[in-house]
Amino acid sequence: MGQPFIFLLILLTFLTSIFSIDQAYAANPDSIGLTSREIVERLTRLEEGQKALGKRFDDLRQDIKKEFNGFRAEFRESQNSLRDELKDDIIGLKESQNSLRDELKDDIIGLRNLIYVLLAGIMGLIGFVLWDRRSAISPVINKTRDMEEREYKILVAMREYAQKEPKMAEVLRSMGLL
Repeated sequence: MGQPFIFLLILLTFLTSIFSIDQAYAANPDSIGLTSREIVERLTRLEEGQKALGKRFDDLRQDIKKEFNGFRAEFRESQNSLRDELKDDIIGLKESQNSLRDELKDDIIGLRNLIYVLLAGIMGLIGFVLWDRRSAISPVINKTRDMEEREYKILVAMREYAQKEPKMAEVLRSMGLL
């Protein structure tokens, strides 16, 4: 309730002062005391002040433009340096990628050669095994052939003896050799 009262009091004071100034001017218009010359001088000073303010605004605008251009140049410079750094990094990555690719090719060629060596070794081992078997079996085949010839000769001899000896013929018949 105190605030509206203060507000009304201030409003009444303001209105009273306005009415008193207005009544004083109405009663005596020359009492304010401004002549045409004073009005012209004041207007001239106002115009000069406005020109000075305009010049200050122009100077401020120029300063801001210079600062902005400076920031723009710094930004472009930093942007160009970053672009150059990125290009260098990309070139470095491409070079390392190419060197890795070359190393991988060399490793693949080495593995291929190792596979060829292993295949040649396996083929050589198979050839050696076959040769060894043939050389190991050859004496067995010869011995078996000799034993078959000997068996055949023994069988022929026993059949001839069985023709002279009936008991031998009977034994050979029972064994299925006659």
